[in-house]
Amino acid sequence: MLPDEYLDLLDAPLIAVLASIGPDGMPHASPVWFAHDGEHLLVSTTNDRQKFRNLRDRPIASITIVDPTDPHRYLEVRADVTIEPDPAFKLRDRIGAHYGSDASAHDPTGTIRVVLRLTPRQVIRH
Repeated sequence: MLPDEYLDLLDAPLIAVLASIGPDGMPHASPVWFAHDGEHLLVSTTNDRQKFRNLRDRPIASITIVDPTDPHRYLEVRADVTIEPDPAFKLRDRIGAHYGSDASAHDPTGTIRVVLRLTPRQVIRH
């Protein structure tokens, strides 16, 4: 369901905005690094973040990726979210390498990482 004509955005090291629903019912938006596997969008986060708690409690989200060369062109994916453990930090390291960063530098000892797997329910193309 991820559109081929937007693979340039999905494959580039861009910042996406992940929106979840907070405990008060208000939207919570976070800039995130992401990856995809052709079917899902993938985000690595820690279990102490607000987005993790929001998605654990209400597993739906929207993620928006804007074309930096044409801000009128963007992709929004509304999705169901599953949370998977990432004890070996595989997704964190994959995403960090894609963005040219040692992502482990952001994780103190004892950090618990998870994968947010976004399964598209609706894809909006602009």
